[in-house]
Amino acid sequence: MSGNTTSRFAERPWQTSTLQSAAGGPEQANSTASGSLHMTTQHGDRSCTIRLRGELDSASAPTLCEQVAPWLQTCRRLVVDMREVSFLDSAGLRAILDLYRCLNERGVSLHLIEGEEGNVPRVLRHAGLESLIRHDEASLG
Repeated sequence: MSGNTTSRFAERPWQTSTLQSAAGGPEQANSTASGSLHMTTQHGDRSCTIRLRGELDSASAPTLCEQVAPWLQTCRRLVVDMREVSFLDSAGLRAILDLYRCLNERGVSLHLIEGEEGNVPRVLRHAGLESLIRHDEASLG
């Protein structure tokens, strides 16, 4: 593992708004657009979700890292919903792998929800990430 993995997830300020979860508890939500990638984030008590739409590539991968950074101390499970990601390149894959390593060091589980469109399923499988892939939120348990 490279020594700069955790530095990519250095804490940075960002805007949040409070929502009510289905269970009635507070969640933190944020919506961010970076180039061709749009992110919607939700932070519950111990579980965090990032929904991605568009392309996860060299232009947008750093934003993914920035969005996750504030949650590293409190989140026990991170779900990255990639059902609407239309393209994943090596920089996007590297961001996911770095994210996995960083979270794993902290005891945080990472789950990827993949879609059926674009090159995402093929790239994730070629990278050996089958154990992280879920097909929908119901399969998270």
